[in-house]
Amino acid sequence: RTGALPLFFLNTGCVESGDFNADGRPDLFVGGRSQPGSYGLSPPSFLLLNQGGGVFDFAPEALSAAVRELGMVTDAVWLPDSRTLAVVGEWMPLTLLEFTEAGLRKTTVPDSEGWWNALHAADLDGDGDTDLLAGNMGLNSNLRASPEEPVRLYVADYDNNLFQDPILTYFRQGREWIYVSKDELVEQLTPLRKKFVEYHRFAQSPFEQVFSPELLEKAVRREARTFASSWFENRGEAGFVAHALPRAAQFAPIYAFLTEDFTRDGRPDILAVGNFFENPPSIGRYDASFGTFLASRSTAEWQSIEPRISGFAAFGEARELAFLHGRNHRWILIAHNGGGVQVIGERKR
Repeated sequence: RTGALPLFFLNTGCVESGDFNADGRPDLFVGGRSQPGSYGLSPPSFLLLNQGGGVFDFAPEALSAAVRELGMVTDAVWLPDSRTLAVVGEWMPLTLLEFTEAGLRKTTVPDSEGWWNALHAADLDGDGDTDLLAGNMGLNSNLRASPEEPVRLYVADYDNNLFQDPILTYFRQGREWIYVSKDELVEQLTPLRKKFVEYHRFAQSPFEQVFSPELLEKAVRREARTFASSWFENRGEAGFVAHALPRAAQFAPIYAFLTEDFTRDGRPDILAVGNFFENPPSIGRYDASFGTFLASRSTAEWQSIEPRISGFAAFGEARELAFLHGRNHRWILIAHNGGGVQVIGERKR
């Protein structure tokens, strides 16, 4: 329908509907994913208020300003029976947007910055409130991130060619180093060819010796402090607390979850799918996941069940999970990037 939405151009990570202003009409949160040609810079995100008749307009500045530079948003979910929206993204912490009569209150979970791909809301510990599952890059990588030694991204126009260049760094033996090889770096920043003619000199140069402090002061800096796919326990007024999912859920990036009591023990079990193939050779394909079935063994404790036993397996780059219900059966649908929809059937009891 022409004119239903205000005009804006955005590479979008997600769109979620919810009644922000409690007027009985669903509004829209539009999460910005990236700025083309400027990876690492925050695209704008938007709140669109429902004006009635299927027409939306930008929220007032007091609300819009709070979400304009959230980060590189990948997913968002509403906490049921509340006006709180949980948001995650690349280089972002778990962010909670609480809409109240006084305005918008934004909080983040400390040290939760990661490369998040997905969020799923469910009561995972059976205490009656809503917890969150969050899909991250996983721990099957040569990159390691922690609050003390984060993986970082520095974005700046290092060579004055009017283009923003992202530089990835990591910590080793207490010092910060550039992740890419000399060949990859000088291909991106040709002026460094003269500074690092020899490979061994580049290999022995920590990050702070490659670029001047003046240049780094101008750079936009992002951090990832955890790569573990996790569940966030809702502790009410105390906020959310992160717990890493079991090892089997860390083999590859997770892009989707589904929760259900598959084992019929009264506690929620977890399905997770993912993988990511489009990495450069220096990082390699993340392809170690065949789908993960985490069966509940006690409150907020899960054990991985192998595909040959559970019957659940998802190959390739899986991106979404959903149920399809029939009269006597239900099916799990698994959508793949660049592929078809996989269907796994289960007879209802």
